[in-house]
Formats: sequence, structure tokens, C-alpha cells
Amino acid sequence: MKEEQMNIFKNLKGKAKARWEGLDKNGKILLAALVAIILLIGLFRALPERQKKFPVRPEAIVPVDVIEATAQDRPDLIILSGLVLADIDATLAAEKSGRVVELLADRGQAVTNGQVLLRLDDRTARIAFEDAARNLERFEKLSGTGAVSQKDLDDIRKTKDLAETALSYCTVKSPADGIVNERYAEEGEYVMPGTPVFDVIAIDPVRVTVDIPERNISSLTAGEPVSFDVLSLPGETFTGTVSYISSKASTDNNAFRIELTADNPDGTLRPGMIASVQHQRGIRKNAITLPLSAIIPQKGDNIVFLVRDGRAVRQMVRIDSILETGAMLLSGVEPGDLVVTRGNRMLTDGTAVSIQD
Repeated sequence: MKEEQMNIFKNLKGKAKARWEGLDKNGKILLAALVAIILLIGLFRALPERQKKFPVRPEAIVPVDVIEATAQDRPDLIILSGLVLADIDATLAAEKSGRVVELLADRGQAVTNGQVLLRLDDRTARIAFEDAARNLERFEKLSGTGAVSQKDLDDIRKTKDLAETALSYCTVKSPADGIVNERYAEEGEYVMPGTPVFDVIAIDPVRVTVDIPERNISSLTAGEPVSFDVLSLPGETFTGTVSYISSKASTDNNAFRIELTADNPDGTLRPGMIASVQHQRGIRKNAITLPLSAIIPQKGDNIVFLVRDGRAVRQMVRIDSILETGAMLLSGVEPGDLVVTRGNRMLTDGTAVSIQD
């Protein structure tokens, strides 16, 4: 039987060889392609059988913490960044050229309004003033006799006034009660008109400047008290009064500049400090507030992940204001939604999750 099968196989092989040799080049190509297709079909049919031999990896489940979103009436607060400024910050300059002969104040020194801080060499100016003063006195005595015309008397008065002004330019005085913040001149130095010689600042009261968004500007009025904190003075809260509201929005951020005035008798507040200004616009009805840990900034948007049917759902939210306790939302989350607060940075849309107790 075996020998008979071998004979049949040899016979078929011979016929196939004869047919192959009888084919032209195109026929051989066609036949080879047909055989290749048959082999590929067989291979694909065999693949499911091979796959059954390997176990499918289970889906990864991410553990998360969630909170249930609730709607509550909340104070409608906005927190804005501000900057503490001196009420007066004056750079004082020499009004005439001359040599510094006396320095009467130094950095950190408290000064009063009108106090002389610096003197220039005033010998020439003083001589001119004294001469003009004597001439005026003489002309005034002569005017009663008719020996001096009214025009001559007026001219000598002007000369005396000009000499007095030139003499006053030989001193630099403080423009306010304050502190010498910087001194630029040295005794013996020759200064020119316009040369800075002192910085004097007044810091009681201080000003706090804040840029407030356009949609909130109508909630502020001049004279209104506003509280603020200072980052470098934790635990302390200060109160200022709205003293200025800009009539025009900035072209940079479309915000309006406001200024608060705050008493500072002990000098605790210093120019340059960063302030956190809190303003209550009213009461927000049915507001949803989320902890900041639940919100992920992403390419200019703000994203949260909700849990629905055991899977994470990516949801974009709009923030109304940032509070100390979190963020008050305008939209994106509804009451009853389960919002992920921990584990959310490991999630993508559709990830399987398990809620931790």
C-alpha cells in the first residue's frame, strides 16, 4: 500500500514538474503568487490557535480618592495680587551746580518736611543776595523822596527775588516726613543741575496697587475698606481703603488699576512687599467649589476627572475665582458628580479606577 502511494506521489510530482516547465515566465509568477496566498491564509488561520496559548494581561486599575460635588451658597471672594508702594517716593536732585560742603542726612534716617539734607557752596549766591537786599532797602528809602522811579524799584525787587531763589538752590530739602532711602552724593563732590543726591520715601500711609479684572470693577467703590495679607508677614491681616480707581483699562491685560491706602504707623509694611488682596463681591448661590488638587492645568485649560461606571471621565471646567480653600467653578461639574482628588494625574479618559475608602 505504501509503495503504491509513493508511486502516485511520484507521478503527481512528475506531472507538476512537467506543467511548471511548460509554463512561460508570467505563468510561473502567477502560480508562485497563488501558492504564497494559500500559505498566508493558512498562517492567519493558525494565529488564533497560537494566541490561545498566551493569557491576556488584566486591565490596570488605578486607585483614586474622590469627593462628591455639592452646591452651596458661598461668599463670592476674589483674591488678587498687589504691590505695596511708598506714599511718596521722591528722587531729589541738585537744582544748580556746585560743590557739596555739608551732608545733613544719611541712609535710613528719619527726616521731616522741609528739613535741609544737603548744602552746596553758596558764597557767590549769598553775596549776590545780600547785595540785592541792601540795594532794595536803599531804593525803598529813596522812593519816598521821588529820586527813584517805580520801575527802578520794581526792577531791584525782582533782582532781590532772583538772588534769593538762587541762594535757595544751594540747599536740598526733604519734601515730606519720611526716611532717607538712599544717598548718592559725597561731601566735597561737585554736582551739576539735575544730579540725583537723595531718595526720600514716606511710608505712613502706604499705597497698595492692584489690577482688577473688568468684570469685577463695578463691585468696588471709592472709600470702601478692603483687607489684604502680605506674603512675608504670615498671620497678619491689614485693611486699606480704596483711594483710587482708574477710569481706563490697561491695554496689556484689560484690567483696571486700583489703589488702597493703609495706615502704617510702625513701618511694618515696606515698599516692594507682595500683597494678597481679598475682595467680596457678594454671595454666590449654589456654587461648586473644588480643592485645587482636583484641578489639572493642561495646555491653557483646566481639567478634572469624574468617576462614572468605574471609569475616569475627562472633563474641562471653567474657574470663576481662586480661594484659600480651593477654586470656585463657573461650569463643568454638576452636584452629585464624583470628582477625583488624588490619583488624577495617572488617569486618561476611560481608565478603570477603584475608589478608596
